[in-house]
This record gives sequence, structure tokens and C-alpha cells, in this order.
Amino acid sequence: MDHGNFSFRLNPHTFVRNFGSCIYMENQVNHVKGYFNGWAYTLARNIFHSYTTFGFWNDHRLQSFDHGNNEARISKEQMEKFLYWLNEMWLIDIHDDAGVKGGDDFSYQRAAEVEARFAGKMCGSPGNLCTDTPWLQRLQINITDACNERCRHCYLPGQKKDRATAIPASTVIDLLKQFRNMNGLKVVLSGGEIFMYRDLFAILDECRKQDLMILLQSNMVTATPDDIARLKALDLFNIQVSLYSTDEEVHDSITRCKGSCRKTMANIERLVANDIPATISCPVTQANFASTDRLLEWAANLGIEAHFDYVVMAQCDGGDGNIGNRLTAEQTRKLVDMEVRTKPIFVDAIGKAQSLDELLSSPIGLRKQGCSILSDSLCIDSDGSAYPCPGWNGMKIGNIATKSLQEIWGVSDAATQLRTVEKDDFKQCRGCELQNFCNMCPTYNYNENGGDMFKPCSRFCENAGLLRQSLIDRYNELHPQP
Repeated sequence: MDHGNFSFRLNPHTFVRNFGSCIYMENQVNHVKGYFNGWAYTLARNIFHSYTTFGFWNDHRLQSFDHGNNEARISKEQMEKFLYWLNEMWLIDIHDDAGVKGGDDFSYQRAAEVEARFAGKMCGSPGNLCTDTPWLQRLQINITDACNERCRHCYLPGQKKDRATAIPASTVIDLLKQFRNMNGLKVVLSGGEIFMYRDLFAILDECRKQDLMILLQSNMVTATPDDIARLKALDLFNIQVSLYSTDEEVHDSITRCKGSCRKTMANIERLVANDIPATISCPVTQANFASTDRLLEWAANLGIEAHFDYVVMAQCDGGDGNIGNRLTAEQTRKLVDMEVRTKPIFVDAIGKAQSLDELLSSPIGLRKQGCSILSDSLCIDSDGSAYPCPGWNGMKIGNIATKSLQEIWGVSDAATQLRTVEKDDFKQCRGCELQNFCNMCPTYNYNENGGDMFKPCSRFCENAGLLRQSLIDRYNELHPQP
């Protein structure tokens, strides 16, 4: 079908990375992502890649399309169909006789609807389609160790926070430019507490200038209404806010910061009121276990997601004083049962499974995206040290003071060696019936077992067993045998 003349642009929430023979696109509102090569790459590169304002599609522009070395010429109809499909996926906006149509801004009111509509759309592997080497897609920068809380479960030791080391803003800005030159996409700013970093908004402005998706991690205790207004203007991908309970006494006993619960909750409400994408991060310990259901209810009423972590990572300096806060097995089972009954991924899997064997054979207990060491992410700490991921401070693979980001990521011996680690190298996990329910992590292993990343943290094994049994019990409850 000939759509006639129309105009189009990149959706304002779409980010594009050009690898020379492949283009990657991702919309940060609906999380649709796609990798385009062949004639689709040529079309994307030559026509809409540079558009931030509406540009016309007409016969003149069609004739200027460079087919390159394509074996067959692509018809106008095929190209128009492709553009309208990109519009349907919210990657571009189109203005035609029917008016302007395209993707929306983020809204809590429509978040569930958008997630359901686009779930699972256009997933792919950049390592296979865009580049022969691992793509550093996500960079976390711990801009400061300073923190206004002293959480009992935190993997950062108190001495590190007391030293309050911070990366100079000029160094961070240079690092962001290096990252962008490597086709980097997502930057995570963390700490410590990022709102204690004097030049935070200068860094955020540079992130926007470099066309990077922005993810923040904060307790939001000291953020002001003016700060939140500035965050709104930055069009964030997400801000992860630490909240441990809606009970002030419980939360403040964990943070050891009086008034922190009230201030954090007020700012979460402001984020929601301003339609700034946010999630609640809640490590569950013995101290706040009894109040998790109330936190979940409060979050649900606001329309914001709350994520629970009930493992607790040992301290990054090898200390284990914080893991005494872990839940008991009985408490963990109650929390797992709650998630099995309420989390959509479990509810849907149990409802769709034709048998218990089918349910247990699916990897529903695993992360949506598996974790491979140094496959797409890196962490830079406050002293410039580079780690494979946050918390793995003992596994230094370089420092930005002496090496470029490209050197650390691409050619360092440590990075090359870590990328050879495979699932089968974890000998205790071979053939384990709990593999579909276990998110075992080398970082947790390393911190808890004296630097041995291949020895599983026993808590993962225990939790995986509890999840498997909870799924079995729930399935049998809903599918009683005659």
C-alpha cells in the first residue's frame, strides 16, 4: 500500500547506536529494542538516523536512497511498511494525513498497559548482529563514597563511606565522552549517595549532551523539589530508590538515619506525581521482613514497582558482619510464597503450564537477561578502579588514571580471562536440579568465600530450593489431583 507523502522523525525517547554495518535502536519508555542490518541498516542510516525534527518521505527522498550492494532493489512499499512498523514500535514518529502518531512519554497511569502491549518485542543480541567484540553497553560510575545512611546490610563498609572519596567532575565527564565514543548507551550513577556529590547535575547535563540513557541509584533523602524538577527535565530512564519499610521506626533503624523514611517516601511520591520513572529497591532482612507486605501495598497504590532482594551480599572488603542480617529459612519461604502468588512471571507460568514437569523445566526463576562476566557492563569506582560489576571490588581489572576505558574493556588481560568463564566452570552447579531457580552470582561467591568466585554462596542454593518447592506447592494447590 502506498502511504503517499508523510514525514517522520526519531521518537524523542529513542536512542540509536551505529556500528557501521548494523544499527541498534531502543525506546526507553516501552523498552522495545531492535538491531537492523542489510537494507534496513542502509535505510536507517541514510534516511532517519539524524532526524530529531520531522523530515519528509517522498519520491525525491526515495530516489536518493542508496541501495549499496543489495542484490535486489527494495521497493518503496517495503520501505514504507518498515517505517510504519518502526512507528508502531515507538522507535520513530510519523506525521501523515491522519496526523502525528508515535510513542508516548512515560506515565505511571499507562505503565502497565504499555508493558503488556510491548512485552518481548524485538529482542536480539548485539554481540551477534552489531559487533564481533563485546559491546560495553552499560557503565556504572560510583561518583562518591559519601553517604548519609549507614545501612546495616550494606556491602560497602562504613570506613569506605567515612573516607568519602569522590571522582572529580572533569574526570567523570572525560569518562562519559570515552564511553560514548565506544557506542556506550546506558550510564548508571551511584555511590554512596549521589545527591551528596556537589557536581551531580553538571554530570547529568553531560550525560544528556552525550545522548546517554540515565539511570540513578539514590536514597533521595536530601533531594529537594527543585532537584526533582531538574530530574524531570532530564528525561531519565529510571531512578532506583532505596526504601526498606513504610514503618519509620523500622526503616530508620536500618539506615541509622533519623527521619530518612519520611523524607524518602515523600520524594518517591514526588517522583510519581511528576511521572519520573522510578523503582523501589528493598533488600529484605530480619529487621524489615514483617513490614514487606505493607511496603508492597503502598507501592502498588502509587503504581510504582518494588523489587525485593533477600540474599544480602557480603561486604566488598571481605567482611561478613552485614550478612548476619539475612532472613531465616522460614522467613525466606514466606517471602518466596508471596512472590509466587503475586509476581506476574510466576502467576502466568503456573497458569499456562500443562503439567508440573513443564513448569519445573522452564527457567522462570532466572533473571530476564542472564549475566555473563564483562559481556556488556563495567563499573568504575570512586578511586578510578574498574570492576566487572558493583560490589566486586576485589576483582580490579584496571584504573582510569593509567588506562583508557577502551584499553580496560577491550584488551586488558584480566578482562580477557574473565570472559572465558563459563557456566560449566562452577563444578558444584553441574547437573543441579535447581538451576532453573537459582541466580547464583560470582560476585556474591567471591565476597563471601575468601575470593573464590567458583564456590557458590550457599544462600543462593537454599533460596533456589525454596523457590522450587513453593512453585510445586502452588501448582498442586491450583491443580489438585482427583
